[in-house]
Amino acid sequence: MEKIDYGLKFLRDVLKVESLHFGYWDNGVPTTLANLRLAQVKYIDHLIKFIPEGVSSILDVGCGTGVVADRLVNKGYKVLCISPDVYQEKIFKERLNIPFRLTKFEDFDTDSKYDLILMCESMQYLDLDKTFAKCREILNPKGYILTSDYFRKVNTNYYKTCYVEETFLKKSEQYGFHVIKHEDITENVVPTLEFAKNIYKDYALPVAEIFSGYINQEYPGVAKVGGFLLGNKLKKLHKYIYTHTEEKLDTKKFAQFVKYGIYLLGDAT
Repeated sequence: MEKIDYGLKFLRDVLKVESLHFGYWDNGVPTTLANLRLAQVKYIDHLIKFIPEGVSSILDVGCGTGVVADRLVNKGYKVLCISPDVYQEKIFKERLNIPFRLTKFEDFDTDSKYDLILMCESMQYLDLDKTFAKCREILNPKGYILTSDYFRKVNTNYYKTCYVEETFLKKSEQYGFHVIKHEDITENVVPTLEFAKNIYKDYALPVAEIFSGYINQEYPGVAKVGGFLLGNKLKKLHKYIYTHTEEKLDTKKFAQFVKYGIYLLGDAT
């Protein structure tokens, strides 16, 4: 069974934000919902500037709701989107006339070749060896990888689900890719965390506390049985909500240990 990205579903259905990715903020802009939407548009515009001349066909890996792909199509690129998320597939069928395949990248089977493979905050979820091998398989000669993502500066437990930048770059070189162009945009994206922190404190925490209190008050039996059956999982969830999330949204710590970069990789041969 394919998983649903509930974070994206919350943003789109509740906050009416089309994308889960970071925004690109100018200095001093207030971190409001309206400005987040504008910052995400600016993020896409900035990312597209990295696409080299001569690129025609693009594979969008982990395409989200298709807002990046939609902009690319409007600029004349031929785009195919892939994602293992059934919610994203539903969005594509309902509102976009862009080709979509429900699949993981490592399982993607095609006879087509692409000029550029785009990975907008999706590299961190992929196995590096399988990813670069697949890129070699389906890229045209002298093709490109364009990835925008956050990477750990050193090997720490903070944001441990994303790759250490040095590991990512060394692995890319093993498969014959080198950095053609790179930009560190950490300073421009961290206000997104400030916005997320406000949503977390103003909405997520109160809702979690209200829901927990309601279940304990109205259905004490269910609460006890649930606590017995799901004890460890509930403890982990409690720790994630009340400790881990707040730490991840710490803008100073993020800037200290994490780097958000855009990387255009090309053929080293």
